[in-house]
Amino acid sequence: MSVGRLFVWMVIAGVVLLIAGSIHVQAQTASGKEPRAIIETKFGSMEMRFFPDKAPKHVENFIKLAKSGFYDKTIFHRVIPGFMIQGGDPNTKDEKDKSKYGMGDPGYKVKAEFNDRPHVRGAVSMARSQDPDSAGSQFFIVVKETSHLNGKYTVFGEVVKGMEVADKIVAQPRDARDNPLERIEMTVKSRRVGVPCVNGPVAGSRLGAVTRSSLPGFRMPWGSRHCFRRRNTSSPTPCSRSISGARRTPTP
Repeated sequence: MSVGRLFVWMVIAGVVLLIAGSIHVQAQTASGKEPRAIIETKFGSMEMRFFPDKAPKHVENFIKLAKSGFYDKTIFHRVIPGFMIQGGDPNTKDEKDKSKYGMGDPGYKVKAEFNDRPHVRGAVSMARSQDPDSAGSQFFIVVKETSHLNGKYTVFGEVVKGMEVADKIVAQPRDARDNPLERIEMTVKSRRVGVPCVNGPVAGSRLGAVTRSSLPGFRMPWGSRHCFRRRNTSSPTPCSRSISGARRTPTP
């Protein structure tokens, strides 16, 4: 094969790869929307977006549970000022037996997907036991940066609207186990929202200088422990208990 013909075939192969990549992006953004979750409480609503590129299985699990109504009527059963609010335990639907709060799950576990997303204010992360692969349904929303949890818990989303609601919840009176004295029930809904076109630098992305003029009409693809206990330390640590009653205790 001559050098000229080889070059032609290389060009053709490159074009095919570009077309394939374009089709993939178009398939992801055909609707121009990405999944979001709305957590409704008596103090207001919080809207969260997901990180499917960082924790695909956790995102899939949360959306599945939300769509099935699993989270509805569960409560934020653990609140620690300066740290987080935690909920998602199906056992909290029972208003009478608080002894099982923090021990529930959906009947299965989700393997850890630790990533580089930090536990900053607004981060949504999965609670777990000492077993890294013990996450289920319980999650927590960080109200103040807790860097000691980075790389040890799976951050799978962040609150983009309504963090003032989390601030109200974390400030509620609580008992010795950090359970709010009054029930704070939640209803979680899943919906899809439009993905805005890129008008300038994309915050948190590697595209930096990509603009509408450089990529006309381009849309960003959406895809681009259950409790917390205190230790003799200045920083409380997230944890959860298994069905057997063994408390799940991640290390800070």
